[in-house]
Amino acid sequence: MTPGARWRAVCTTFGLCGVVLSAPLLKDSEGAFPLSRYPMFATARPRIEALPFVVAVLDDQSERLLDARWFADGGGASNGRNQLAALPKASPPQRLAFCESIVARLHESDEPFVARVAEVRVAMGFFDRERAVRQADLVPVRREPVARCSAR
Repeated sequence: MTPGARWRAVCTTFGLCGVVLSAPLLKDSEGAFPLSRYPMFATARPRIEALPFVVAVLDDQSERLLDARWFADGGGASNGRNQLAALPKASPPQRLAFCESIVARLHESDEPFVARVAEVRVAMGFFDRERAVRQADLVPVRREPVARCSAR
């Protein structure tokens, strides 16, 4: 390689590196996160977040949150959340069938709390993000029923 070609290669390399490294530092007009182009981080999120959840209502009217293993058809929490998110758009018979499938799984279990379950409720909860994160307050601000069925 000739000295002139080597010099051009070095200048080109530094020039391209400079362009690549300076691009993320330029102000992003779409959001406040200049190093991320993902929409999740580039836009403001609402203060109230809607999240579906399932509770077992016990004989004493207390509630126990049921995790995805009681209703997810495999895939864990992510699949369970997707199933719950689709439920409000389902027909009433589909909602009831989902709720009854949870009751069936509860009856198959040997966990002690299951004997005290009177009802299963699926709800859309509206949670205040700031309270949930800063104060660990996981009580919904509002809840809308999606499905409900007896566990007896």
